[in-house]
Amino acid sequence: MNSADQTKSRIYLTVLTGFLGAGKTTILNRYLESPSGKGTVVLVNEFGDVDVDSAIIGAASEGSNMMSLPNGCVCCEMQDDLSSTLIELAERHNSEGGINRCIIETSGLAVPSSILRTIGRNPLLKSEFEVAQTICVASAPAIIDQANKYIEAAEQIAISDKIAISKSDLIADDMFDYIKAMLRERNPMAEIMVTGVDASVDVLFMPSQNLCHPIEQVIVDDDHVCDHQHEHNHTHGIDSFSIQIDEPLDQNLFYDVLTFWIMRHSDSLLRVKGFLSFVEEPKPHLVNIVHDICNIEPLEREAQGSYLVFIGIGLPETEIRKDLETCNIQAAGARTR
Repeated sequence: MNSADQTKSRIYLTVLTGFLGAGKTTILNRYLESPSGKGTVVLVNEFGDVDVDSAIIGAASEGSNMMSLPNGCVCCEMQDDLSSTLIELAERHNSEGGINRCIIETSGLAVPSSILRTIGRNPLLKSEFEVAQTICVASAPAIIDQANKYIEAAEQIAISDKIAISKSDLIADDMFDYIKAMLRERNPMAEIMVTGVDASVDVLFMPSQNLCHPIEQVIVDDDHVCDHQHEHNHTHGIDSFSIQIDEPLDQNLFYDVLTFWIMRHSDSLLRVKGFLSFVEEPKPHLVNIVHDICNIEPLEREAQGSYLVFIGIGLPETEIRKDLETCNIQAAGARTR
């Protein structure tokens, strides 16, 4: 394969997050040691003067695919260094090949949305990297207390596509069910998985295929389906709500509404995900928004209904519902003319 051919393939990027002591490095090492981890580059950052995780992961991966951002937090002041390092990785991929995936393991105090914004706002990075998913590792004995006390832990849960419960062997079964319900309440969209001591972690790092309705989300640790809806959670002001949309929307009006949401609420709009169809394009579209970074893509398969799930801090639910109703009314008028 020549270099021109190599540049056509983007690198899949996974953000691995989770609060302090969740077990991110342990899970990552297990993946790197498996056959599926071949071709994976790890970018690790620790908040402090000594980057301990880099040494641990570097030993597990024989140091061949390690890149590090020491002496800072990847979620804040290190954004320029993060961009430079990712560009360096892309150049290496294009010239040498052999790189399939990049995993960014964040500090336990990081909020991963900053990383996603860095990539989404940089055209060069967007052309070289495809963000596959954000994974949050949640320690079963500690996650309830952490999510209640620390905004970072709450946002890590809210922003993620998958949540991996670690150390579940250290808690009772009834507490485990309560933890799953709490995670579901805080992030109705996420796939919730369990990473036992002997369990394979390959499926955790596979790109998410979750297209389930948020109220009928499947928990894949024991094939148990939880089909009841919990009350909203208001810890740290983070709340979630879903809006069912029965008719196709006027696409231009929806984009106007979306632009308004992003201009007015980008900092508090943690995550929006769901499916829409438009009068102009009846095929279902996957909507995926993190703060002011938005992707709307047509699907090649049927979605299970049309809806949007919002997770944010103090979002004006009533106003957002009215905005979507306006798009519906206008679309209905266009269809009758």
